[in-house]
Amino acid sequence: MKDNFYNLKQKAHISPDIKRDDCQLVAIDTNVFIDMSHHMRDNKKVTGFYGKIREIRLKAEQGQIRFVITPSVLSELAVHGLSPIEVEFIKKYCVILEPKDKQAFAKEAVSLSREYIRSGAMKPSKTPWGDALIMAESTIAGLNILTNNYKDFVVYKDEHGGSKRYKHDKYDDIVPRTNYKDDYIPENLTHMNENELVSYLKLKKRFRALDIGRVNYGMNYGYKNKNGYTVIPMPFTTTDYIGKRSEKEGLWRTNQFVTNFNSSKLDLVPYEMGQE
Repeated sequence: MKDNFYNLKQKAHISPDIKRDDCQLVAIDTNVFIDMSHHMRDNKKVTGFYGKIREIRLKAEQGQIRFVITPSVLSELAVHGLSPIEVEFIKKYCVILEPKDKQAFAKEAVSLSREYIRSGAMKPSKTPWGDALIMAESTIAGLNILTNNYKDFVVYKDEHGGSKRYKHDKYDDIVPRTNYKDDYIPENLTHMNENELVSYLKLKKRFRALDIGRVNYGMNYGYKNKNGYTVIPMPFTTTDYIGKRSEKEGLWRTNQFVTNFNSSKLDLVPYEMGQE
């Protein structure tokens, strides 16, 4: 497996002025879908974690973001059973990931998910779809995924005394107990390059997310976007995505989220078509 993904001494790519599409595509985990769909705009002032959820939702309502639902997330939602408010959300703000060759896609996704588990980056699941399969489907699509399942996607909280390394802050963000302050994060991340992204994730001890990225890099799921930035699909928390102190501090502004959708293998269809 390639080690350059971690090598901060390699020559950094200096990001040019970022060219964006009108609407950003990002996959979402089941927990984010549930929180986002139930968090409607109203006159109540909401702060902390749900305030950040609201900020992301507002960008979807403004047409800046489109949420992608992978087959495994759709299966989890089917078991959960969509409420009327969730159906309204998925119809308005989401698209369904539909493989052009379902058998080939399933085989590839299972193979990649097994590599996450074999490498130790992710854990086996009791369900047939599971977290590793959700991550694999997002990766094959060329997309990052938003999740608030820190312990299975983002940090090693339960392994090797990891729970002692982290604490919850007022945003319910899981951050290191020592050698970390929010002030260490630059106020504007817009022109962050690949090495600076790795430094950011290391600073916040997002080591599981980094290891998932390392697997993806080694399995050749990285690619150059239209700005010449190498995107390695990875999981990110909603707070890291939108920014804690301001939107300029959010990773959504960076080249990491200027993605190439894998249209050779997949389509994006409305919810109604995805149910046919």
